[in-house]
This record gives sequence, structure tokens and C-alpha cells, in this order.
Amino acid sequence: MSIFRISEYTDLVSLWKNNQIETLNLEYKLQISTNEVAKDISSFANSEGGVIIYGVKEDHGRAQKSEGIEKGQNSERIQQIISSSTSPEVPLTIDVIDNPKNESKEFLVIKIPKSPFYIHQVTTNGKFYVRNNTTTTPFEYNPIEMKENDIALRYESRFRNKQSQVSYIQEKEKQIAEEL
Repeated sequence: MSIFRISEYTDLVSLWKNNQIETLNLEYKLQISTNEVAKDISSFANSEGGVIIYGVKEDHGRAQKSEGIEKGQNSERIQQIISSSTSPEVPLTIDVIDNPKNESKEFLVIKIPKSPFYIHQVTTNGKFYVRNNTTTTPFEYNPIEMKENDIALRYESRFRNKQSQVSYIQEKEKQIAEEL
């Protein structure tokens, strides 16, 4: 199963039945920590993209059976944190999955694509983060702060990619115009 296809309770059950381990593109969070949301989400966008599932317990990086988090304005809360704490704002989708075994609980599946052209900054501290495994524990993929030269290289690379896409589109438009 692709992690970007997680959208139902049965998908979550499958994660903990299979003891699915966290990866560079998948992370479990038992609770929403306001101080970590922008940092975690921007680090996925600045890396290869990925999924954060709020409400899932983990043990040594492996998904464990969970009840979820208390229902409420969780989706709106995440969206508000991202819109007020990242620049440019990180694009993402949020799937809310109700726990059919406990009507007061839900899970949030945050799907964050790799950002094709931008480097996303956490505006509350002015830092840029990237997801990376910097620990000696194989399942821990912590956001690390990017240094100035890394930020510059990423902007340069993304600018070149954008320019080549624009050139390709202009070339196609020119071909179409000539054919008419």
C-alpha cells in the first residue's frame, strides 16, 4: 500500500497489524504538538514529501494499535498553524478518519507533497528544515535545520527546474502555433 493512499480506518489497522515502521516519508504522532507541526510538515515538503499520521502510537518506530486523538477542530488547527507559520505556505491535504470503535476519537492523515519549486521556512523561528536521519537509531527521521549554502543550492536547483519546464512549455507552444 502506498502511504499516500491511506484514507480509511482499515488502512490504519493494516499499519499496526503489520508493525509498519516509520520511514523517511512516514511518521506517527500520538498527539498534535503545536510547537512541532510547522517544523515537521515543512521538513517533509523540503525533502521528498510524505505522510504524518496524528493519533497513532509507535514503539521503536513501529505503528501500534491506537485509539486516535480527541475529535475536535484538529484539521482546522493544523491548517491554521501551517498558514500562519510557514512561508510560502506548505500545500497539503488532510484526511480525517473517524475511529469506528470509539466515536469520540479520530486520526489525521496529513499528506505533504515534495515542494517542486519552493523552500518552506518556519516563520516563527526563521529556520528552514529538511527531513533526515541524523540519529544512530535507524527509525528516527528528525527534521534538521538547513544551513545557508544548502538553502541556496536548493533554490538554485529548483529555479533551474522551473526554467527548464517553462522553456519546454514555450517550445511546445511554438510548435503548436507553427502547426496552425
